[in-house]
Amino acid sequence: MSVALVKKAMNQFIMQPGAEVLCIAGRWGTGKTYAWNVALEEASKQPAKLPLKSYAYVSLYGVKNSADIIQAVYANTHPIIAPEDRRKDSLLGALSADDLKKKAAQFGAFAAEHAKIPFVDGLGGVARAMLANAVGDTLVCIDDFERKADSVSVGGLPP
Repeated sequence: MSVALVKKAMNQFIMQPGAEVLCIAGRWGTGKTYAWNVALEEASKQPAKLPLKSYAYVSLYGVKNSADIIQAVYANTHPIIAPEDRRKDSLLGALSADDLKKKAAQFGAFAAEHAKIPFVDGLGGVARAMLANAVGDTLVCIDDFERKADSVSVGGLPP
């Protein structure tokens, strides 16, 4: 498939509302992640046209199970905003209430992963359901699929 066709498919996917899956396959080091990031950056220049307003990037490297994936999606979800707006926000140091909520969630996810907190561990399925529900209408990129742990199964397929 030509680079132009891949770019067109990525752009159509990013602009598509609803739940869809796009798989970009190829050898390691051929620029798949770079091409995706360029397509997303271009799309973010027109945020009013984007059907989904949030984005999460998750690497499967080091992920042990589906709970880790849900937690990583939640912790890495942020609004898709135009590059010039990101620059303005970083220069002004502006943090909205949503930004503060996301930072708190990231800290909670980090703490749950790196410290044994009985209360957090005890929530189990309830916490996972709450996190999964909190990231609706989000464009999610799952990368490093070939580096996933053997314990992570996909769509009912064996690990």
